[in-house]
Amino acid sequence: MNEKYKYYYDPNTRILYRAHYGNISIEDIFESWNLAIKNNLIPKDVNGFILDYRDANLNVNLADHKKIIAYFDTREDQFGGKKFAVLVDTPKNTVVPFVIEHTPKHYILKTFNTEEAAIDWMLNNEYP
Repeated sequence: MNEKYKYYYDPNTRILYRAHYGNISIEDIFESWNLAIKNNLIPKDVNGFILDYRDANLNVNLADHKKIIAYFDTREDQFGGKKFAVLVDTPKNTVVPFVIEHTPKHYILKTFNTEEAAIDWMLNNEYP
């Protein structure tokens, strides 16, 4: 296991879970996704992603939200039209995902405090 993140894919729901640990920078986010793409960790039939930052300290500047959006938008083959549920439990970790949630992009992102709510949203095809 990488000391900053781990992946789990649920073939029944087709959700890829990604849990983060410790201090996470924007470089860590990009590097980990680049490795996931390179190592084919993202199944072709994935419905969406649950990104869990509850055991992490997200050290990302608010202005970096544009870089994050651009990163995922330029990888539309993997992420376009997918749902991203971001699990957070502190105000500091909520700010950047919340700003991204309300910015136009080629994927759908919402912030949640519980995994249950994130899964319900992820599996609900009627609710973007």
